[in-house]
Amino acid sequence: MKASREILRAGATQLKIMGSGSITGAHDPLDVTEYTLEELKAIVKEAEKWGTYATIHAYSSESVMNAIEAGVKAIEHGLFASEEAMRLMKEKDIFFSTQFLSYSATPEEAGMTGESVAKYNEAKAGATNGYKNAKKVGVKMSFGTDLLGGLEIAKAQNLEFLARAEYFTGYEILKQATSNNAELFERSGKRHPYQQGALGVIKEGAYADIVVVDGNPLENIKLLSDPAKNLKIIMKDGKIYKNTLNQ
Repeated sequence: MKASREILRAGATQLKIMGSGSITGAHDPLDVTEYTLEELKAIVKEAEKWGTYATIHAYSSESVMNAIEAGVKAIEHGLFASEEAMRLMKEKDIFFSTQFLSYSATPEEAGMTGESVAKYNEAKAGATNGYKNAKKVGVKMSFGTDLLGGLEIAKAQNLEFLARAEYFTGYEILKQATSNNAELFERSGKRHPYQQGALGVIKEGAYADIVVVDGNPLENIKLLSDPAKNLKIIMKDGKIYKNTLNQ
């Protein structure tokens, strides 16, 4: 409770709980479950007092189930979540914020070394089943990559569109990346910094974050994997940062 309050006072818009082991963590095996249900509920309650919510880093199905019961609003990663857990997530309107690109690479391509290699392979082995369950159940998805590092690694983020295309339609992926993400952000109420207009929609008075694509991503989502070539206009907060429409 104390830690949650301190983080919120420091300006956090949401809280993220480290609820299970991680791939790159030196001291937490991937299969462990961290925090008791009572501890999770305490964190969620403190977030709710501030009009916002908690998310959780969770791989094991037990950690996911505990988080669902505690009242988190998003499950991060969640690759080993059971179909039952997915159905509860859908019933309780909890977002599934997982990554597809991160587990389509080899350990070397993903930059894994040492003990992280075995944990990465374990996560990768469970990823396909997690993705299939998410598609089967129809849980609400948000969009992210979990790519860590400098600008060279960041350049690969748009390949997430391709990685998701194996499981979802272009429309579904675009919705995950735009209005779904906006809905999740807006659940932080007055805590998030975008209070002057709506997020994730194109209408008068909304935040003007818009891209113009050379082609139809509903028909060919691959267009978004090469932004340098296919994004002709990039606008944020109404300001144009790139315009090659007439070139």
